[in-house]
Amino acid sequence: MPQEKYVNPPLVLPEKIYLPPLHIKLGLMKNFVKGMDKVVRGFEYVRNKSPNVTKNSRGPLIRELMQDKQFDEDLNETERNTWLSFKRIC
Repeated sequence: MPQEKYVNPPLVLPEKIYLPPLHIKLGLMKNFVKGMDKVVRGFEYVRNKSPNVTKNSRGPLIRELMQDKQFDEDLNETERNTWLSFKRIC
């Protein structure tokens, strides 16, 4: 994109951004958890792992879940495929 389209030039070119901003990851994670089957072990795992989640603690929780192999194993096949796609994006 030519920079003359911007009122102020961006600090970083959009092509150079590899990771989505945190608010996008949080929105995706929120939708993922909302869509989870509530009676499967994966949902219970997230629920027990984060009983009192605040806005400031969601980022570290997502990073923890991304590295946690137990969480991957507790998901059903559809949720696991969705979770792996989410991890690839992030």
